[in-house]
Amino acid sequence: MNIRKFICVLLALLTLACTLPVMTASAAETQTVSFSSPAIDADTGSKVALSSYAVEFKKGTVTDADKITWASDDITVTSGTVTPDKTGVYTLKATAGGTTKNVYLVVKAPADKEYVLYYDDFSADTLASYRTVQQTSGAQISIADGKLILNANNSGDSYIRLLLPDWLGDFGDYSLTTSFTIKETTAKSRWLSLMARIQNNNYPYWQAAIRQNAKASNGTEITERNSSNKWNVTHTGPFTEDISASKYYELNYNLVGKNAVTTLNGTRLLYSNTMTFDTGDVGFHVRGLTANFDYIKVALAASEIEATAHSLNEVRAPSSNIILTPAMVSYVDSAATLSDIQKNSPAVAVLYLNSALDVVDGAGAKISTLDDALAKLDKKIIPAFYIKDQATMTTLITYLKANEIKDMYFMSSDAALLKSARSTYRTSFGILDCTGSTVASEADLLALRDKANESRAKVILLSESAISYDNVQYLQTLLMTVWSKTADTQVSYLKAITAGVNGMVTADRATLEQMFTKYFVKNTMIRPFNIIGHRGIPSLAQENTVAGSLLAYEKGATMIEMDVYVSADNQIIVMHDGTIDRTTNGVGNTESFTVAQLQKYVVDGNTSFKSEPIPTLEDYFKAFKDKKDAKLIVEIKSGASTKLEPLLKELIQKYDMADQINVITFSESHMNSMRAQLPNVSVGYLTGGIALNESEPLVSLENILEKIQPMATTFNPSYANGTLGPNLLREASYRGITMWPYTINNNADLHNYILYGTHGITTNYAQYVTNYAKRLTVPASEITVGESGTEFELTKTTYGHKTLSAVKDARLVVVEADGLDVSYANGKLSAKGTGTATVFFQLTVNMTNGKTYAICSEPVLVKSESGATETTPAETTPAETPAETTPAQPAETTPAETTEPAQSGGCGSVMMPGMALAAMLGAAYVLGKKNN
Repeated sequence: MNIRKFICVLLALLTLACTLPVMTASAAETQTVSFSSPAIDADTGSKVALSSYAVEFKKGTVTDADKITWASDDITVTSGTVTPDKTGVYTLKATAGGTTKNVYLVVKAPADKEYVLYYDDFSADTLASYRTVQQTSGAQISIADGKLILNANNSGDSYIRLLLPDWLGDFGDYSLTTSFTIKETTAKSRWLSLMARIQNNNYPYWQAAIRQNAKASNGTEITERNSSNKWNVTHTGPFTEDISASKYYELNYNLVGKNAVTTLNGTRLLYSNTMTFDTGDVGFHVRGLTANFDYIKVALAASEIEATAHSLNEVRAPSSNIILTPAMVSYVDSAATLSDIQKNSPAVAVLYLNSALDVVDGAGAKISTLDDALAKLDKKIIPAFYIKDQATMTTLITYLKANEIKDMYFMSSDAALLKSARSTYRTSFGILDCTGSTVASEADLLALRDKANESRAKVILLSESAISYDNVQYLQTLLMTVWSKTADTQVSYLKAITAGVNGMVTADRATLEQMFTKYFVKNTMIRPFNIIGHRGIPSLAQENTVAGSLLAYEKGATMIEMDVYVSADNQIIVMHDGTIDRTTNGVGNTESFTVAQLQKYVVDGNTSFKSEPIPTLEDYFKAFKDKKDAKLIVEIKSGASTKLEPLLKELIQKYDMADQINVITFSESHMNSMRAQLPNVSVGYLTGGIALNESEPLVSLENILEKIQPMATTFNPSYANGTLGPNLLREASYRGITMWPYTINNNADLHNYILYGTHGITTNYAQYVTNYAKRLTVPASEITVGESGTEFELTKTTYGHKTLSAVKDARLVVVEADGLDVSYANGKLSAKGTGTATVFFQLTVNMTNGKTYAICSEPVLVKSESGATETTPAETTPAETPAETTPAQPAETTPAETTEPAQSGGCGSVMMPGMALAAMLGAAYVLGKKNN
């Protein structure tokens, strides 16, 4: 090679070297043994270089590989390497800085799929290696015939907690699998579980539980036993069958970080991302039953767990300053509206169908096939199928079942047809179209409530003429969801918004959505929150008494909850417990007494307050009949399901209380009885067994809908059962579902729930809201303003029933002005110019926690008396001036790449000398060429 070729090759190599990163061997190959999974996995016969492993000795603190020394009593370590020739688990000692940590070498055969930490098929008696931490008297633990037998069947409260060898507690990420059956049980609701991340050899911990009646809504659970040694049931769901004593089932409980998933016989059950504790022990738990276990296996967990899939539509949330914004609903009445449906997309799209399942317009002309229409909705908009005849309904239901479409509405003005559709396809939602109904009185509204409940619809669609604050509130306090159909104008939209509707039909979604932020300040509350006095007001008076309930009403409760049983002489009595022991000066079974016998006792369970007589429900009806703004929430506790509902029906008719009664219950049999005997009355499903998960709202909502939709009820959950917040409330509202959690006694939590837009809050402390403004009222919906202005005093009403006139601090908002400038100050409206304007008023309410919400008046049409030519406008809030809005959040972006500082050993360390040498060699080549 001549000198010039040599120089060119060298120059090329140096230039290439400067363009490639330089990495040390350790940087390229080092792996980290995590704190929650302190394991190194290997196959038999493979050589493992321990020197390439960093170790997380403490959570969040990783020690570099070159600072660690390795030793083992189980396997030979040679020059920092091990070569396992047998499957199993070997304990390694990793030492750094005077600290030693156990790291486990987990070895499998190359053909095996799992790295198994521990396996016991109970072919030998291994109980000596187990730890019994809880065992009630009479419960028994044994191994026989290759089975671990945990017998806690001697009573419903009998239980056993048995822990596996303690070294497994070094882990927190693991996959637990067992094969089990339930042989005997004291009750179908009794259960067994796999416990994980057990702290302190006892509690707190997490468990995956299976009930014998696994088909129940809480047949399977992920549950926390918390640091107070109490249950916190975070996730529940049904299995496809109850547990049979004649077969074995395989339960898997897989935990990685904050995530966990359970499967039964390969069927995925529950997903959670709320796991706490990084590591902890593993064990069995049985309660009130005898369970046989065929084996137990603990394996290294997968590197990650996929979140649970759901079948619900992922609806876009509009920009809004309104608390629980009304759902936007659009009719698909042309090919153009279908094509544009994703633009400013609504929550619900109404599709008209014919019996061939074509989507048609108002005249019956075909717009699209149903398949194409649903493709346009793209799982982002909930379809509402408008049905007018039985043939279309039958064909549609066949289609829905074949395509497994559950997140959808049936909509109709025909109540009988709607009932048939909802009864046949029970996972659907129902909308009763009442736009053709005359609404001139509360009796008309009550008839619509009755008609909707009888048709199993929770949504009532009203025409614009029927929309008012009073009408909407009337229906909402009877547990109905109210949608409005209005003209597509700002004034019509404003009327519906300030009336507090739950949903709005619109063809102009862009304008409506703009109004949500343009005219309303942050935390605007368009519908008053309901405070449900839990057993009255136990914080100030005896529970479940008439006097206590009247006090709750005075303090701000809009609804009063009471618990009822049937007395021995067939009267409905108010008592929380199955016995009168806790709350009265008597002892005995509640339903074993006649009313006359009960009157010998008084309610004195709260020793701080005056005792009160034990009341009947009739006593409540007499006391509240004239308080029409109060609703009674009757919780059915009685086991006598065939007796109570007819008695309730008789009382309602006797006292004409149909418009003041709602019913709630934990009992499905009572719900069925209500539907049969009082089908017009709204019912709420009480439960502590369906988890609320704000971070996974659609997953949580799907579990909720599976339970309540067949029963056509509201959802009344224990607020302590997970997390309920604005995400879950919003997703439920798109489906017409209202939520009424119990029992929220913490002041901070109660105020948070108010600001979430929760439909009803059950509490022992109605006095928290006594002085809060509930309604802002204008003296007229239309006014002509004189040249010198006109008195126009606003009135606010508090939850404590005080009416305060001459409100001075309300803010005028002008929505539409046609040549008229309007201002408001000191109770006087002024107008300059000619024409008209539509305005409304907003009032900020200061809460005791330092936060605020705003309430609104209904719209007012303002006219000018003088018709004078325009003068200098008075100070006003012009229509184009937006109200306070929530600042838009910047879109999430991927940061631009930045140039990292040069690292020792990288390209930066050779770049400058290399480039200089390249330049010199290049110059030499040029000179050489010239010399030649």
